[in-house]
Amino acid sequence: MKKTPDKTLNKRFCPWLCYQTNMGSRWARARHNGYRDIASDTECLAVFNAPLAWERIKRLLSYQYSNGYAPRTFKDGKIQDKNFSDCTVWLTFAVHAILCERGDLSLLSQPVPYNDGSEATVYEHLLASVNFLYGFRGLHGLIKIWGGDWNDCMNLAGLSGRGVSVWLSIAFYRACCQLSEISRWLGEEENARSCEEKAEEIRLLVEKYGWDEKGYLIYAYNDEGRKIGAHECREGQIFLNPQTWAVLSGITKRERQERAMDCAEAALSYDLGTAVSTPAYTAFDGGIGSMTRKAPGVQENGGVYLHAMCWKLAADALLGRRDRVAWDVNRILPFRNPVVAGRAEPYVLCNSYMGRETGYRYGTPGQSWRTASSQWFLKAMVNYVFDFTPTMAGMALRPCMPENLGGSCVTKMFRGCTYRVLYRHTGYDRISVRGKEINGILPYKKGGTVSVLVEYS
Repeated sequence: MKKTPDKTLNKRFCPWLCYQTNMGSRWARARHNGYRDIASDTECLAVFNAPLAWERIKRLLSYQYSNGYAPRTFKDGKIQDKNFSDCTVWLTFAVHAILCERGDLSLLSQPVPYNDGSEATVYEHLLASVNFLYGFRGLHGLIKIWGGDWNDCMNLAGLSGRGVSVWLSIAFYRACCQLSEISRWLGEEENARSCEEKAEEIRLLVEKYGWDEKGYLIYAYNDEGRKIGAHECREGQIFLNPQTWAVLSGITKRERQERAMDCAEAALSYDLGTAVSTPAYTAFDGGIGSMTRKAPGVQENGGVYLHAMCWKLAADALLGRRDRVAWDVNRILPFRNPVVAGRAEPYVLCNSYMGRETGYRYGTPGQSWRTASSQWFLKAMVNYVFDFTPTMAGMALRPCMPENLGGSCVTKMFRGCTYRVLYRHTGYDRISVRGKEINGILPYKKGGTVSVLVEYS
């Protein structure tokens, strides 16, 4: 339950953001059951309903192949692979998030079948996922993009098996780090070290081949070895996602994270929001894919893609950029966006706003329910801005609250304990319970309520 000074935002949180998250986790994306979509939405569902999230992620694991690969979608019980390379990486993110919420490691030993009828524990499913992607590499030793990663419309960049995704390599690094942590919780030291070694190998390769000389991360290399999302490209010179995921994954040091985000702000942000890429493509490119067929400023082709902006919101919060957090929120929410206000559905977030290149369509919304925007906005606000950070040791808080959300009161259930947190903009930073300053894990009271005061500058 959230109560902020913004009454419209309060109504959006309860019930609409929660409802859209629940529905996305159940049937993403209406016309089909997208594998990555359900996995990512289920990670977000864990924020407020971890038991249901667990049941749904186990269902999703049952569609995974025994070699660790996961299909793009399944429909009417039938699997459709569609040559996408990223689907399996989202499993680790979802399971890690649920474990941190529930604190029950026995969940990992539950048996779940693969789609061929063989069976493995949840933990073994995750090991298979990471091992598959580690062996699925192309140019420069990075992870293959194949028929697309998160960007479905970069579907022609890697069909020959040489093209690679810098973004997916960063996401793989994050999965390795999380699985290493899970392995240590279980006492599986050999697996923990193996995951750390894989993560370090990929980190070094991203450091060597993933950075543009202007100080930001490129997006991909196609089968021809051509860079996508580099300064020398005529169009599509910079993409948002690699910059935000550099922060979310921790793959590089803070200085480089901030530099990459500064480059993204300078190139991609304007009055409507932060575009997913720029400059927009104006002609079809057979070495990239169908995103270049879309009109400039539409969705993946230079539009303000809200799912990507929600990752930016989380990254800005992690970097402590309170002014940018406030700006992000006011551009993501249609009733706060000065260009979009009055033009979008009042109860859900859409996937994108049409960019400045679209003429009379400028600022109009894209499709609504078939998106992870609401789901990730909810998670970004709760886990990164209000910063309820569940860990195996307990609940921690390191909020990045903008000044205009001072006075917010958030209630969260965590392992049978109710945390009621009041945020006040006082000019200094302190977290206290009953007047006692807290550094680290919050006190825990099973079946009870813990009232927390967060004061911030």
